Amino acid sequence: MKKLLCDMNVYASRLNELLRLIEEKLKEIPYIDKIMAIKGIGLVTVSGFIAEVGDIGRFDSSKQL
Repeated sequence: MKKLLCDMNVYASRLNELLRLIEEKLKEIPYIDKIMAIKGIGLVTVSGFIAEVGDIGRFDSSKQL
């Protein structure tokens, strides 16, 4: 049980560090603050969206996006 709890703490620390690094990288994107301002949209959702779509500035309209 102690080993499992220790492992859980290690994984939780890794997750927190990864989320911190993702947040730092996202801050480099100019329009991220506007996306993050949308109610219900969080760090994980935004990072996944940007990973899939890339630069949204390359689209001419929201329909293309």
